[in-house]
Amino acid sequence: MAGCAANSVEENSNQYLHDSAITSTVKQKIAGDPELRNFQITVETNAGVVQLSGFVSSTQASVKAEELARSVENVSEVKNRLIVKGSG
Repeated sequence: MAGCAANSVEENSNQYLHDSAITSTVKQKIAGDPELRNFQITVETNAGVVQLSGFVSSTQASVKAEELARSVENVSEVKNRLIVKGSG
């Protein structure tokens, strides 16, 4: 039984490291994109599922952020919770 618990902890640690790496890479891609870098986009990852939240100025920006997130290795799903907010 102790072996199972140790494996579970190790798997959780590995998943956390993978999720952290995914989050970091998605944030870097967003920060490096001229269209997206000025927006406050929050990126969270849990078990390979990336959630994007925050505000952007257009549907195009929302779609681009989602595409960037999907392009990252080990991303299994993207939940796009970005809200398009007009400039006026």
